[in-house]
Amino acid sequence: MEDEKQVLKSTDLFKDLEPVELEKIAAIMQLTRVHEGEILTDRKQPAYFFYVVISGNYMLAFEEDRAFTVHEEGECLGWATLAASSTYTATTVALTDGEVLCMSGQDFLELIQINSAIGEKLMAKSCKLLEKRLPFAKVSETNNS
Repeated sequence: MEDEKQVLKSTDLFKDLEPVELEKIAAIMQLTRVHEGEILTDRKQPAYFFYVVISGNYMLAFEEDRAFTVHEEGECLGWATLAASSTYTATTVALTDGEVLCMSGQDFLELIQINSAIGEKLMAKSCKLLEKRLPFAKVSETNNS
Protein backbone atom coordinates (compact mmCIF):
# COMPACT_ATOMS: atom_id res chain seq x y z
CA MET A 1 0.00 0.00 0.00
CA GLU A 2 2.90 2.39 0.68
CA ASP A 3 4.19 1.99 -2.91
CA GLU A 4 0.73 2.77 -4.29
CA LYS A 5 0.52 5.92 -2.15
CA GLN A 6 3.90 7.05 -3.51
CA VAL A 7 2.69 6.55 -7.10
CA LEU A 8 -0.51 8.47 -6.35
CA LYS A 9 1.46 11.26 -4.70
CA SER A 10 3.54 11.56 -7.88
CA THR A 11 0.48 12.34 -10.03
CA ASP A 12 -0.58 15.89 -10.81
CA LEU A 13 -4.11 14.94 -9.77
CA PHE A 14 -3.34 13.64 -6.29
CA LYS A 15 -0.10 15.41 -5.33
CA ASP A 16 -1.79 18.18 -3.32
CA LEU A 17 -3.89 15.88 -1.14
CA GLU A 18 -3.22 15.62 2.57
CA PRO A 19 -1.77 12.25 3.73
CA VAL A 20 -5.10 11.16 5.24
CA GLU A 21 -6.89 12.03 1.98
CA LEU A 22 -4.29 10.16 -0.06
CA GLU A 23 -4.80 7.16 2.21
CA LYS A 24 -8.53 7.15 1.39
CA ILE A 25 -7.84 7.24 -2.35
CA ALA A 26 -5.22 4.48 -2.08
CA ALA A 27 -7.71 2.32 -0.18
CA ILE A 28 -10.11 2.22 -3.14
CA MET A 29 -7.46 1.64 -5.81
CA GLN A 30 -6.70 -1.89 -7.03
CA LEU A 31 -3.31 -2.91 -8.39
CA THR A 32 -4.05 -4.48 -11.78
CA ARG A 33 -1.83 -6.26 -14.30
CA VAL A 34 -2.39 -5.23 -17.89
CA HIS A 35 -1.44 -7.32 -20.92
CA GLU A 36 -0.24 -6.14 -24.30
CA GLY A 37 -3.24 -5.50 -26.57
CA GLU A 38 -5.69 -5.13 -23.69
CA ILE A 39 -8.26 -2.34 -24.07
CA LEU A 40 -8.66 -0.28 -20.91
CA THR A 41 -11.10 2.32 -22.22
CA ASP A 42 -13.34 2.20 -25.28
CA ARG A 43 -14.25 5.53 -26.91
CA LYS A 44 -17.96 6.43 -26.71
CA GLN A 45 -18.62 3.66 -24.17
CA PRO A 46 -19.65 4.33 -20.56
CA ALA A 47 -16.73 5.32 -18.35
CA TYR A 48 -16.50 2.88 -15.45
CA PHE A 49 -12.81 2.87 -14.47
CA PHE A 50 -10.03 5.39 -13.85
CA TYR A 51 -6.39 4.28 -14.05
CA VAL A 52 -3.02 5.50 -12.81
CA VAL A 53 -0.04 4.09 -14.73
CA ILE A 54 2.62 2.28 -12.74
CA SER A 55 4.37 0.68 -15.71
CA GLY A 56 3.79 -0.09 -19.38
CA ASN A 57 3.05 1.85 -22.55
CA TYR A 58 -0.47 2.88 -23.58
CA MET A 59 -1.93 4.47 -26.71
CA LEU A 60 -4.92 6.79 -26.44
CA ALA A 61 -6.73 6.93 -29.78
CA PHE A 62 -9.25 9.69 -30.44
CA GLU A 63 -11.51 10.42 -33.40
CA GLU A 64 -10.05 11.64 -36.68
CA ASP A 65 -6.86 9.58 -36.29
CA ARG A 66 -5.53 11.62 -33.38
CA ALA A 67 -3.51 9.68 -30.81
CA PHE A 68 -0.72 9.90 -28.30
CA THR A 69 1.10 7.52 -26.02
CA VAL A 70 1.43 7.46 -22.26
CA HIS A 71 4.27 5.65 -20.53
CA GLU A 72 5.25 7.66 -17.44
CA GLU A 73 4.52 6.40 -13.94
CA GLY A 74 1.71 8.47 -12.45
CA GLU A 75 -0.03 9.32 -15.76
CA CYS A 76 -3.82 9.05 -15.54
CA LEU A 77 -6.16 7.29 -17.97
CA GLY A 78 -9.96 7.16 -18.10
CA TRP A 79 -10.58 10.70 -16.89
CA ALA A 80 -14.23 10.56 -17.96
CA THR A 81 -14.85 8.23 -15.03
CA LEU A 82 -14.49 11.17 -12.66
CA ALA A 83 -17.47 12.88 -14.30
CA ALA A 84 -20.89 11.42 -13.50
CA SER A 85 -22.73 9.74 -16.40
CA SER A 86 -19.88 10.17 -18.83
CA THR A 87 -18.40 8.24 -21.71
CA TYR A 88 -14.77 7.72 -22.61
CA THR A 89 -13.39 10.12 -25.23
CA ALA A 90 -10.54 7.81 -26.26
CA THR A 91 -9.81 4.15 -26.70
CA THR A 92 -6.83 3.19 -24.55
CA VAL A 93 -4.84 0.14 -25.63
CA ALA A 94 -1.90 -1.37 -23.76
CA LEU A 95 1.09 -1.44 -26.11
CA THR A 96 3.09 -3.55 -23.64
CA ASP A 97 2.44 -5.51 -20.48
CA GLY A 98 2.26 -3.27 -17.45
CA GLU A 99 0.57 -2.41 -14.19
CA VAL A 100 -1.98 0.23 -13.27
CA LEU A 101 -3.86 1.32 -10.20
CA CYS A 102 -7.56 1.07 -10.99
CA MET A 103 -10.50 2.79 -9.31
CA SER A 104 -14.14 2.31 -10.24
CA GLY A 105 -16.31 5.33 -10.82
CA GLN A 106 -18.76 3.95 -8.26
CA ASP A 107 -16.06 3.80 -5.57
CA PHE A 108 -14.98 7.34 -6.44
CA LEU A 109 -18.56 8.61 -6.24
CA GLU A 110 -19.06 6.98 -2.85
CA LEU A 111 -15.81 8.51 -1.57
CA ILE A 112 -16.69 12.05 -2.60
CA GLN A 113 -20.20 11.69 -1.20
CA ILE A 114 -18.68 10.82 2.16
CA ASN A 115 -15.85 13.35 1.94
CA SER A 116 -16.83 16.37 -0.15
CA ALA A 117 -13.50 18.13 0.54
CA ILE A 118 -11.63 15.43 -1.41
CA GLY A 119 -14.22 15.67 -4.19
CA GLU A 120 -13.86 19.44 -4.47
CA LYS A 121 -10.06 19.25 -4.61
CA LEU A 122 -10.02 16.48 -7.21
CA MET A 123 -12.70 17.99 -9.41
CA ALA A 124 -10.99 21.40 -9.46
CA LYS A 125 -7.62 19.81 -10.24
CA SER A 126 -9.01 17.43 -12.88
CA CYS A 127 -10.66 20.29 -14.78
CA LYS A 128 -7.30 22.05 -15.08
CA LEU A 129 -5.50 18.90 -16.14
CA LEU A 130 -8.14 17.90 -18.67
CA GLU A 131 -7.76 21.20 -20.49
CA LYS A 132 -4.41 19.87 -21.74
CA ARG A 133 -6.09 16.87 -23.40
CA LEU A 134 -9.15 18.70 -24.70
CA PRO A 135 -7.69 19.43 -28.17
CA PHE A 136 -7.22 15.68 -28.74
CA ALA A 137 -10.77 14.81 -27.69
CA LYS A 138 -12.62 17.48 -29.67
CA VAL A 139 -14.62 16.35 -32.66
CA SER A 140 -14.88 18.55 -35.72
CA GLU A 141 -18.23 20.29 -36.26
CA THR A 142 -18.87 18.28 -39.45
CA ASN A 143 -18.55 14.94 -37.63
CA ASN A 144 -20.56 15.87 -34.57
CA SER A 145 -23.40 13.37 -34.96
